[in-house]
Amino acid sequence: MKEVVGEIRQGQLVTMFGVGSMIDLPHISVLVRGLHQWSPGACAEIVEPRLLSAVRAKLPEVAKIRSAPEKNSEEPEFKKVDPSGVPVSVFPRWLRCPLCNAIGTANSGMFALEFPPFQIDKIKYIHKGCPNQRSMAERNLPAAVPVRFLVTCKRGHIDEFPWFEFCHRGNPCPRQPKNPKQGRDYRPGLVLTDEGVTGEASEVQVRCLECEAFRPLADAFGKRDADLCIPGCSGKHLHLGTKEKCTETPEAILLGASNLYFPLTVSVLALPEQHTITDLDALVKQHWDRMEKVTTVDKAESLIEFGGIKELEETTAEELFAALERARVGEPVKRLAELREEEYRLLASLDPAVESTRLAAERVGELGPALQPYFDSIALVTRLTEFSALVGFTRVESAGDLSDFDSVDPDRLAPLMPGTTTWVPGAENKGEGVFFRLSESRLRKWEGSPEVRQRMTALRVAFDAFRSERPWIRTDFPPARYIALHTLSHVLLRELAIICGYSSTSLKERIYCRDSGDGAESMAGILIYTASPDSEGTLGGLVALGRPKAFEPILRSGLERARICSSDPICSHREIENESKLHGAACHSCGFLAETSCERANQFLDRAFLVDTLGASGLAFFGDLR
Repeated sequence: MKEVVGEIRQGQLVTMFGVGSMIDLPHISVLVRGLHQWSPGACAEIVEPRLLSAVRAKLPEVAKIRSAPEKNSEEPEFKKVDPSGVPVSVFPRWLRCPLCNAIGTANSGMFALEFPPFQIDKIKYIHKGCPNQRSMAERNLPAAVPVRFLVTCKRGHIDEFPWFEFCHRGNPCPRQPKNPKQGRDYRPGLVLTDEGVTGEASEVQVRCLECEAFRPLADAFGKRDADLCIPGCSGKHLHLGTKEKCTETPEAILLGASNLYFPLTVSVLALPEQHTITDLDALVKQHWDRMEKVTTVDKAESLIEFGGIKELEETTAEELFAALERARVGEPVKRLAELREEEYRLLASLDPAVESTRLAAERVGELGPALQPYFDSIALVTRLTEFSALVGFTRVESAGDLSDFDSVDPDRLAPLMPGTTTWVPGAENKGEGVFFRLSESRLRKWEGSPEVRQRMTALRVAFDAFRSERPWIRTDFPPARYIALHTLSHVLLRELAIICGYSSTSLKERIYCRDSGDGAESMAGILIYTASPDSEGTLGGLVALGRPKAFEPILRSGLERARICSSDPICSHREIENESKLHGAACHSCGFLAETSCERANQFLDRAFLVDTLGASGLAFFGDLR
């Protein structure tokens, strides 16, 4: 039986609250379980061949992409039991009483679960028999809170913090009663107290009630010696209920820490070429049990005429047979870079304009004398459909970003289900955007300047130092044009958010970049867009700002803001080559965006590539914009 404990948006189960993540509910913390415990029948299939191709490049056995289960609007608002919901389990199971500071596991007998019917916001654990309860009725006892310390490793394993071993420095409690009934499983009582007001680990200590041994939690962070007394990694994937051998060194981490969960997602835009066949392909998959034996055009014609499938009435036998053959052969696997190239080719040309149910875009005519030297084209994307899927996750260290999807180290990628992954969760979002294509001739001239080459040399030194500290990361050093494109994207996104009506966290970027050094067609484009799961998409406020008369003052204003950062001169005078950072003149004050908006985790940014800063001049791409 699956009792409802909360609600979450479908799209969040593909990103920050995907499989293996932790969700904070009002009084408890839960872990999202693996896909093997989901109900596939309640998850509608998402048919997008391009997305499936990208997923198969990493997980070859995946056959389907499904959306997260959707709540039935006709059901009661707070249904007590829902067998089709996303399964979760309580984690961490160690709880702390706010009255007496005692800690123990949820199943230790110390705590009782209160589950008021149809009141999911009041589900909580209470410390029954708390010595500080006094005359307080049990129904008024405050909720026990999850302890905020865990252990994890860089291969995605996670487990409870070893409280007994840590407090006693790996030794048994010296005053442990010699009661044979208690045996080896006996555990003395522990309390977790705050000795200060800041909540920092240095002010939190765990103490044994039997022997009065105590230890500050600060000892759990930053140390890797035997005195730490954290056992070796348990190798547990708690979301799967599995355990494997692991040689990684576990480390303490805080519940809710930003590096506790890094989802690895892949996204594609639906293109009109695929749209023309998507509906029929989806129908074939839906009725595959009936269509599998249709091996000739004549049999396809008979199925259309006598099969009783209404959606096939306007389909020819040849079209149906071709769709059946595609289903048998399967779509060819394409790497993400190839899929990005398809998107870029369409958005960069748009001659004629594209109009379909999933993508509508047109190219802007005259750019004007101010924009013409810097941009080859601007396109208004009045309608777009973005498909995304979750393929795994990492902990402690990010495995990479969207652009590094094809080269992620599989040893550090935690699986979504035991054994072979046969399907993954996905999402479909509709929205709008603006596409900018920078001048190729100007970019090549700019890339070849001595000032840019010198700056790239310093950035390369920092990049090599970064890679040497993280040998599992396989990211290649990008060309100068990527850093310029990425920084310009952040500058424009921050400026557009002020005017367009969408917050900066609602806007996203897609960078299309490739130099012509390897003989392939060069790319230099930016798509800034917004998308939501609403069937009607968005409201058009972003597209209107892509027209030259509206865009020119936005560009000028954004570049002017980029010249000086509120953290200058520290931001612009950084000694790049002496730091293992992946950015130049950029920080939270001037260039960083929310993780949901940036596709490269705020890496490879440098304001000096766009405008003259306090720390560098002579290499700005827009240096002569007046």
